[in-house]
Amino acid sequence: AMLPAYQSLAGLEFTLAMGVSRLRTYNTQQQQRLVGLFKESGLNARGGQADHGAFVTLHHAQASTFAQSMQQRGVRCDARGDIVRFGPSILTSDAALSTVAHIAQAVQRSL
Repeated sequence: AMLPAYQSLAGLEFTLAMGVSRLRTYNTQQQQRLVGLFKESGLNARGGQADHGAFVTLHHAQASTFAQSMQQRGVRCDARGDIVRFGPSILTSDAALSTVAHIAQAVQRSL
C-alpha cells in the first residue's frame, strides 16, 4: 500500500530533522511533568528517568479496570499486568497532561 509508506516517510523526515536525541529529551521532560502531576494527585507513577522507556507507568491493583475507565474518558493508555502505561507524544500539550492527571485522580477515587 502506497499510503502507509508515504505517511511513514513524513514521520521519518520529521524525526531526522528534529533528531532522536532532541525528541527523547522532550519526551523525558513530558514524562517528568506527568509523573509530577500524578504525584500531586496522590498517584505513585514512574517515568522520565534514563532507565525508563517512553512510558509513564502507574502501578495499580486494578490496572486493567483503571485503563478501561481512562479510555472511556478519552485517555489513551493500556494495562500490562498491574501496570497502567501512558505514552505522551510530541503533540501532547501541557494542558493535556494536566487533564490526564485530573482524570486519573477521578478514576482512582471511583475504584
